[in-house]
Amino acid sequence: MEFRDELDELIRTLRSLRSSLARESGAQVYKAGILQGVKKLARRWFDKFEIELKPYCAQNVIAQYRVEFTALLDLSLSQGNRRASYLKHLDAIIRTFNKDVILNVHTTPQTGNVSHAVLDAILSEIADPDESAYMREAIECAKNGYMRAAVVLGWCAGIERIHKRVEKIGFTKFNVISAQMASATAGRYKKFSKVQNVTSTSDLRTVFDADVLWIIEGMGLVDINQHTRLRSCFEMRNNSAHPGDAPITPYNLMSFFSDLNEILFKNKNFVV
Repeated sequence: MEFRDELDELIRTLRSLRSSLARESGAQVYKAGILQGVKKLARRWFDKFEIELKPYCAQNVIAQYRVEFTALLDLSLSQGNRRASYLKHLDAIIRTFNKDVILNVHTTPQTGNVSHAVLDAILSEIADPDESAYMREAIECAKNGYMRAAVVLGWCAGIERIHKRVEKIGFTKFNVISAQMASATAGRYKKFSKVQNVTSTSDLRTVFDADVLWIIEGMGLVDINQHTRLRSCFEMRNNSAHPGDAPITPYNLMSFFSDLNEILFKNKNFVV
């Protein structure tokens, strides 16, 4: 079944559940069949639809429905909750689902599963002209199916933001933190040995990107999980720039751009 058909089935199921609840005469819901139906529907949202809608819908739209499905799941976990509460959250979903989700999925231009609308939204949030130029080229490549080129150019935009943030904080701190990390004899940084002596942006651009990621973690700009995700983006960039059999799929690409956007471009630690 195609994804669009699955969404149509989802809205039909939502309406069917609402009708079943509306026919109930009591103020509380006790029927196991209804509880199981609501629980199954909510779990399917979290297991499938919330994930697969990411290339199609803006994050705030998905978050809006997460709130409603979470409430439904919570209600379904015990008997005796108010029927009006179920109806309230079902109505909140049904009322806007066609416009917010189904219509958007049907009308958003796609390259594979690359959402043009989501990519354009990311680009619109980047004010810096240099970063914007890199990202604009990256997004045009993505829209035309040039996945590897999109990754390489997208990483250029990301590392440019990191370089500018380091420059704003000061190269001295970058150097001092690298020395402190290199002197560690235990803990996470005990294998780090790359003491830096950067005095300009030109110098910074000669530092390997992998080392820069370690040092910005040491500076507290990213945590271990964010570092790991950025490292994955960097490795995808390397895979894209060198011959190899590892594919770059639309899902890889959307995850790549999402991570750059959330960890760098929208992160207050990287405001420049």
